[in-house]
Amino acid sequence: MIPKKFKHNIIYDTDEYTLVKKRLNKAKIKLLVVTNKSHKVIGTITDGDIRRKAGQKMLNKTKSIELMNKKPFLILNQKKISKANIIKYHYGVKINSSKKFIEIIDLNSYPLDTKTAAVIMAGGFGKRLLPLTKFIPKPLLEINKKTMIRIIIEKFLSGNVANIFVSLHYMNKKIIKEIKQIKQKNKMSINEIYEKKPLGTAGALAYLKNTDFENFIICNSDIITDFKFNDILKFHIKKKSDLTVLTNDYQQEIPYGVLNIKDNKIKKIEEKPKLNFKILLGIYIINKKVIKKITKNKRLDMPQLINQSIKNKFNINFLTTNQKIIDVSLKNELFNLNPVYKDYFI
Repeated sequence: MIPKKFKHNIIYDTDEYTLVKKRLNKAKIKLLVVTNKSHKVIGTITDGDIRRKAGQKMLNKTKSIELMNKKPFLILNQKKISKANIIKYHYGVKINSSKKFIEIIDLNSYPLDTKTAAVIMAGGFGKRLLPLTKFIPKPLLEINKKTMIRIIIEKFLSGNVANIFVSLHYMNKKIIKEIKQIKQKNKMSINEIYEKKPLGTAGALAYLKNTDFENFIICNSDIITDFKFNDILKFHIKKKSDLTVLTNDYQQEIPYGVLNIKDNKIKKIEEKPKLNFKILLGIYIINKKVIKKITKNKRLDMPQLINQSIKNKFNINFLTTNQKIIDVSLKNELFNLNPVYKDYFI
């Protein structure tokens, strides 16, 4: 019997494109499992499979068996999933010994590496949100009745990262109180790193030199996103990176005509050109050997660490995401998420 939560994910090999598209639209997980009349799994279908087929012919009467990927990642029940397959695939289809469907496994939320820990940078003053942050430390600002630090910790837990470090300085006693409450409700290890003086956005990482972890997922405490941390961890491991940064595409329009000049002559005028940039989003993965280069108790910001790592010829990569990552240290973003805080700025 098919579990209720997967009822829209199952389709027969003889079903046509119109039903395939309808099922994909209704399914929470955007993967269809194709079965034959004996209910054996024979393939899978994603939007990507449909797009590839659409370039070849009209799809209206096309059957599932023609659209499907004939070599999906099938997981025999109770069989261990290798790290290589977790990195390679987004989803796996669990089957029994008769090749009958059991469930779809989201490999982005699957335990990938027990030698990875998370670090939440929560020691800043939140100056851009003054006077609000004179009374409430930024990590304790509430979004949908949850503090931001709780939201981030729960997000790490959903990705099976249960070893977490939190760097603290400003109003640290208030934040520690919240962390203790989170610990009581969840099985996890949360360790505080105390900054006696402000160490910037990367300086506190020096305290992790003697831990047993190999990679650290770094996240600022003022970020709200649906981005899955395992996505960047997969990328980091696949690329054998020493340091990986999460980026987004940012476009800036110059509101004037711009002159292209060569040899003191105007060669061309471009009206309101658009400049494209890759911007940092406040999420990184850093290998322990990079952290070993950080001087203890010395202020260091993340851009400085990245530049130093480039000079040291570490393997540095970037992953670009299209998912929205909200920087809650910006007033307008905070007000959109929780209008109550507007009262502090009147």
